[in-house]
Amino acid sequence: MTGLLTTVLAVPYLYRRKEVFYLRLRTRGVASDSTTISLRTFDKAVATKITADILKRLEEFHLGEPSATWKRLKENLHDIAQGCLVNAHGAPSLAAYGAGRSKLRGANGVSQAPLKKAFYITPQGVAEPGCVLQIPDYGNPEKGFSNPRGEYVVYLTIPPRAARPLIKQIVEVHEANYRALVAEFKKSPPPVRHGKKVLEPYEGDLPFFENGDGTVTFKFKRYASYVDQNTREAKPLPLKVVDSKGTSIANVPAIAGGSVLKVRFSMFPYGWTNVAGASMKLHLDSVMLIKLIESRSEDVWKDETVEGSYVYVSP
Repeated sequence: MTGLLTTVLAVPYLYRRKEVFYLRLRTRGVASDSTTISLRTFDKAVATKITADILKRLEEFHLGEPSATWKRLKENLHDIAQGCLVNAHGAPSLAAYGAGRSKLRGANGVSQAPLKKAFYITPQGVAEPGCVLQIPDYGNPEKGFSNPRGEYVVYLTIPPRAARPLIKQIVEVHEANYRALVAEFKKSPPPVRHGKKVLEPYEGDLPFFENGDGTVTFKFKRYASYVDQNTREAKPLPLKVVDSKGTSIANVPAIAGGSVLKVRFSMFPYGWTNVAGASMKLHLDSVMLIKLIESRSEDVWKDETVEGSYVYVSP
């Protein structure tokens, strides 16, 4: 297996420091460049289970991108680890309850230090037509479809093999959230008014779909502004776009469908309502532009030419 991989990792090292377990990884033969992850537990059995989960997901990612560099592996390792820690210790939405108790032990030997927001990076994929990454979409107020906060949107299509680890991460976070919601619903059923029927737990569609050719399209969105709670003014939230070397692009081009991208995002699980079932949102954080296909509005008539008719001649 290792003969297929450009970067070969050394045997992982699990150790304890101040009673908390840590996982250290590095490339084979390079001891000076390692990366360390706190597993947030005092229990060796829990640490071993989390380590196995991290290594399994990292292996899936690595086999999906055999030419991945150590830098690329480290970036994804920390995102993978955050997802595994969420599954083991609870959702990020509960992180605030651990604040100020980082030295305490939980009943199951888990450190109560708050979790950071988990971010993930997709493999490279192709943007679908209609992506909105240069100028936010504010809707069409004249037709009643206003979106005053604006929105950035991209649907990214990824090859089957590279998409599988990403699907697994999304499904695992969703299922962990749904199990917790259902357990809370059964423990404390919502009050029901006389003559009304309780809304039972149900699941909605997840933010990806498989295409006929086996590729998978993922849906990413985020608002382009927020309302300042003190001034009540709308403040912009510009979308960060970088080039293939990671350098920020000051003037984002008109990125169109067919462009090759990577997307950095976070996951936001939510519960069921009368409108939709429990599911996930993939919150767009930033974009790496690998290959640019620009949107050119003047080209929309190119396929509608009429032979022998009027032709404009510039002066």
